[in-house]
Amino acid sequence: MYPHHHLRENALAAGAGADRMSTGMAHSFGKCVGLAAQVRRGQILIELSVNREHLDLARKALHRAVYKIPCSCHIEEVQNK
Repeated sequence: MYPHHHLRENALAAGAGADRMSTGMAHSFGKCVGLAAQVRRGQILIELSVNREHLDLARKALHRAVYKIPCSCHIEEVQNK
């Protein structure tokens, strides 16, 4: 997953007659204010492989990472044999 989508903002002019100069966002004009990635429901965002002795540390790290992501997430543990 990589943020390919540019988030743009079209600064509007202020003052007398500014409503005639504003074109809206009909085209991709404007300054890039950030990047975004499209994430679908159920898609894996972060995946870790750790040894059993480091499992608590990995769980804490993922719990901290969830606060940085602007969507609702849950942590799922899968044990491989």
